[in-house]
Amino acid sequence: MRRILLVEDESVVALEMEKRLEKMGYDVVASVSYGEEAVAKAEETSPDLILMDVQLEGEMDGIDAAGEIHKRLDIPVLYLTAYSDDETLKRAKLTEPFGYLLKPFQERELSTFMEIALFKHGMERRLREREQYLDTILRSHTDALIATNTEGIIKFINPLAERLTGWPDNSAVGREITEVLTIKRKIDSRYRDISVKELLNTNDTPIMGKNTLLMSKQGMETYISCSTAPIPDKNEGVDRGNLFVIRDISERIYMEESLLILYKAIGVMQTGLTITGADGIIRYTNNAVDDMHGYIPGELIGKDVRVFSPNDRQNLPGMEELMKLQSWSRESINIRKDGTLFPVYLKSDFVSGESGDPIAVVTSCEDIRERKEMEEKLKSYNEHLESEVKKRTSEISELYEELVKSQEQLIQSEKLASIGQLAAGIAHEINNPLGFVHSNIGNLQKFTNKILGLLENYELFDLPEKIRSEVERQKEQINYDYIKERLKKIIERSKHGIDRMKEIVQGLKTFSRVDASELNELNINNALDISLSLMANEYKNRIEIVRNYGDIPEVSCYCGKINQVLINLLINACQAIKGSGEIRIDTSAEGHMVSIEISDTGVGIPEEILDKIFDPFFTTKPVGTGTGLGLSISRNIIKQHKGELSVQSEEGKGSRFIIRLPVDPQLPEVPQD
Repeated sequence: MRRILLVEDESVVALEMEKRLEKMGYDVVASVSYGEEAVAKAEETSPDLILMDVQLEGEMDGIDAAGEIHKRLDIPVLYLTAYSDDETLKRAKLTEPFGYLLKPFQERELSTFMEIALFKHGMERRLREREQYLDTILRSHTDALIATNTEGIIKFINPLAERLTGWPDNSAVGREITEVLTIKRKIDSRYRDISVKELLNTNDTPIMGKNTLLMSKQGMETYISCSTAPIPDKNEGVDRGNLFVIRDISERIYMEESLLILYKAIGVMQTGLTITGADGIIRYTNNAVDDMHGYIPGELIGKDVRVFSPNDRQNLPGMEELMKLQSWSRESINIRKDGTLFPVYLKSDFVSGESGDPIAVVTSCEDIRERKEMEEKLKSYNEHLESEVKKRTSEISELYEELVKSQEQLIQSEKLASIGQLAAGIAHEINNPLGFVHSNIGNLQKFTNKILGLLENYELFDLPEKIRSEVERQKEQINYDYIKERLKKIIERSKHGIDRMKEIVQGLKTFSRVDASELNELNINNALDISLSLMANEYKNRIEIVRNYGDIPEVSCYCGKINQVLINLLINACQAIKGSGEIRIDTSAEGHMVSIEISDTGVGIPEEILDKIFDPFFTTKPVGTGTGLGLSISRNIIKQHKGELSVQSEEGKGSRFIIRLPVDPQLPEVPQD
């Protein structure tokens, strides 16, 4: 059902019209009396037709309202009015109405005018859509298109033609074809203009090729093919103009020239090149292949590719099998036309078509006679080099043994230089005086107690008042009670300090002891305590030491070396902790093995260098603060004792070093679970 918008300022007429329209089978979507309302309702309801009275209420009359609707919407307007003066008709025409019906009118007249208006609007809409469709096709065409009338005036030019001719934005429309289209052909080594007008109204064979150029407005040259065709008018039986179809063939010309250059380049290559079909028949050989095998150019075409190596005919795989390999390299013995043999290196690549099926094999062929001769010479050189390498390997082995010995010496010298020499000297120099001081402190304590006891006994006697008063005065003057208490504490602290010094000296003596050639028994827990005592300054007041000693047996070992390992690991743990932290020491026994674990809450070791920390001379410490030998030496010492030294670490969380030592190195080690 067609939808109608009725615009009428007289309400009685509007009501009557609405009834008549509904009776005629139309749907009246709205009835308004103002021009402004008509525009708004048209946008809101989108009717199929608007019946518009010219005279309306308000500032906007029917013609103004129709004009505004025509600007915004594609809706046909049919005027229904009693006004037919020239001025009104002139204004109405500007709005492109679909009819002008004068009041009064018959119902049949109204129906006829409305159907004609609706039909005409539908036809115009379809025509516009078709024109837009054709315009889109022409403008997006892959060829450059120019349409002219019979006089050669351009009526249409698509974007590709604008780009090739250099006339953008429809600037060529309305100009003569000769002004826009300039075509040149190479004649007698010179490019000459072609008369474009001669191509009008013809169906000649298109002109094309690398000798045909299109010159743009800016002087740019493009290789083209160009053809023309008349544009017929089927209704009148005459031509209405011409269509120029121009194709840019620059890329094709470039490809043809490139292929020609490639063909010639392959022909003069030093490396031989053969192309065979999927059937194994030779389709092409370059000059190098022909010369290499003693054939004249073209003589090998059509022959079986196995003509090159008839003696190897039984060993070559079939073409289907070769195609599966995609690429195949090998050395072979080829035969010349005169029957002489020579070595070659072949590399085959297989070419597939669009369907994926094999269509050709491209094989490069290199004469390797000189290379084979060089290989023989290299073989003799290699034999000579191998003997030299063996000789140098022997020398290196000797140097390595010397290096191992030097490393052992370095172990001993480092220990003596770092602690042993100093410790032994200090222990020797202060041991005897320390004994005297220790003994005297004990005597001093006993004598002081006796003197203080004597003084206290004197107080029990009945002394004359004058003497007692004098004694009390002097006691008060020297602060006797304070001195008595402080003296006892001073002696106690001095005695404690002397005991601590004896403990340190004893530890230094133990640590700096030169190992004998035989193994000695070592209490690991005591050794750890001694090591901690010696390095107290490393952790005092900042690192908590947690001792979790197990009930473990003594270990048969070189005591000085094991002490060195323990103190190395403990010092490293202290240095790994920046600021405060914790070092945990765990000892335990399992079977014939003793385990020592030293864990810290320090910076940890990055994963990428964890495998390198036991390498000689590898260190993460600043230059001058470490030799990079501590952990390497420690691992060697543990290996010497048939034990293991391993590490577990996570950067930012800390490290744990684990030592496993056999109780008796002569016993077989019990493997871990």
